[in-house]
Amino acid sequence: MFKLHRSRLANWFMKQKLAASIAIVILVVPVLGFGFPSPNVWGLPSGGGWGLPSGGGWGFPSAGTFSLGSSDSTSPSPTASPHPLHAHLVVCIGDSITEGFSAPNNWPYHLQARLGGNWKVVDQGVGGAKTADMLARTDAALALNPHFVIIMGGTNDLANGEVPLATTQANIKAMCTRVESYGAVPVLCTVIPNSYHLAERDSLNAWIAEYANLKGYPLIDFYAVIDNPLNPGHSNPALVMSDGVHPNPAGYTAMGNAIDLDIFTGRR
Repeated sequence: MFKLHRSRLANWFMKQKLAASIAIVILVVPVLGFGFPSPNVWGLPSGGGWGLPSGGGWGFPSAGTFSLGSSDSTSPSPTASPHPLHAHLVVCIGDSITEGFSAPNNWPYHLQARLGGNWKVVDQGVGGAKTADMLARTDAALALNPHFVIIMGGTNDLANGEVPLATTQANIKAMCTRVESYGAVPVLCTVIPNSYHLAERDSLNAWIAEYANLKGYPLIDFYAVIDNPLNPGHSNPALVMSDGVHPNPAGYTAMGNAIDLDIFTGRR
């Protein structure tokens, strides 16, 4: 009887010893790192990332990536440009009326002064240029990756009467198409008053205004700025040089101050 109890007691101790050994293994193995994952190995991202790129990446450039300087940044154009456009860059394509003279005697200078801050307005006006010449230089203007391209052309097309109105219109259309295809915003301008081919000038200005409205392009009405209220259709002598065509310092100031800044700031 005692032997039977002793045998059962021995079996009980053996079971307890085996259980204790198993418990020790369970406690020790994680501490020694035998195959148990470290924190976050279970596929849970650390820092609350949940698969989101750090720093708000999402494939967009960080601030200043395409800057003209330390204070500039970029913004996609309204047409989702495939090019990295400078949000605060405006390029002006034109003839001598855009080129003007040394600062502050040109309207692009006054535009930049009014925009201020980190805006940059590049004057690419060239004296004597016709719309065909401007079209040939459009790619060079776009190479700067501007957000806006102001196009002011037609005066020299009208001056010698050799360029048909349809050709001038086609060149302006082609410039706008190229600018818009690049992802930038075309901004059109009316031709200022002059003393030659008045009927053709008025037809061109009417078409520019109509085309801008049709396409949804901003329009700067420089004609209205330089027009003489006492002699409509002719330049205001207080705003032009003795040739009656090219603006004087007061004229360039008036042109720069007449531009609606919402054309640029309202589209950002």
